[in-house]
Amino acid sequence: MHSADFVPSRNEVYVFRGGNGREYLNDLHALDVNTYTWRNVETTGASPQQRANHSSAVLDELEELFIFGGWNGKERLNDIHILHTGTGAWTCPRIGGVLPHPRAGMTLTALRGRLYLFGGSGTSSKCFQDLQILDRKEMAWLDVMQQDENSSSNMMSNNWHAHEHQSDNEDYPRGNRRQGDRRQGSSRQTHEVVDDGPSSSSTTSMRVGGGFRKHADWRSQEMDQHDVLSAVTSSQFCNANPNDEDNIPTVFVQGQGPGRRAGHTATAVHRHIYVFGGSCGSDYLNDFFVLDTDPPPRIAVTEPTSM
Repeated sequence: MHSADFVPSRNEVYVFRGGNGREYLNDLHALDVNTYTWRNVETTGASPQQRANHSSAVLDELEELFIFGGWNGKERLNDIHILHTGTGAWTCPRIGGVLPHPRAGMTLTALRGRLYLFGGSGTSSKCFQDLQILDRKEMAWLDVMQQDENSSSNMMSNNWHAHEHQSDNEDYPRGNRRQGDRRQGSSRQTHEVVDDGPSSSSTTSMRVGGGFRKHADWRSQEMDQHDVLSAVTSSQFCNANPNDEDNIPTVFVQGQGPGRRAGHTATAVHRHIYVFGGSCGSDYLNDFFVLDTDPPPRIAVTEPTSM
């Protein structure tokens, strides 16, 4: 119910406390990894409200600890708070883009200036399976859209390599994948992608030890708004305003990603993010996915037609 992150610049593990079984908390503690001594972290600015089942991550290069979402005993949250671990100052910045739905039990993974949010549970215990990306430089949630792999075979792309090992029952919930939902009153558009399960073009399977082991590609590619308007069919932008200016990059995701879940884990190793397990309702999962956030470019060679 709490979160813990190692802060390299201070050689300490920062623990933002959740609930203790009686109440929800928001105190911050640090453990020195050399001396194994605890201290209360003195901070300035407005601390995040009390919560549990939030997520946190550290951007090492900026000495910043991020706290996202969680449950405060009354409602699920989708706010972002940043602690500068050098000065001890809390800030609650204005975040651009479209905010993720309020949720708890999600993962937040820091990697090269970006925070990758996946999954979690919302109202009525609904589990999410969306990938959201917060760009620290832009201080904005990026547009993340599902893309047909066949439509971008000649594009440079990033890869989700998913290794999925699950039990004999493969029917855990998947449902709709919502990417890039727009807040009411926003001039930007709404895109909804329906996920009907693994596609034959991106997933192959073989029997391993009484379960199924699958390998899939989940590729992503970043494009600016001009490229987006050129690459996406006009039906998806039927209400687009050509005078709108939008400098927030769009990330396209290909392939079959993890299904709906909360309480899973996500770990960054170099350019990859490893997602394991979790649960959705009464289904407990043991599948395993790997997101490659910066794969080598895909090069297409075509033979010119004769005149």
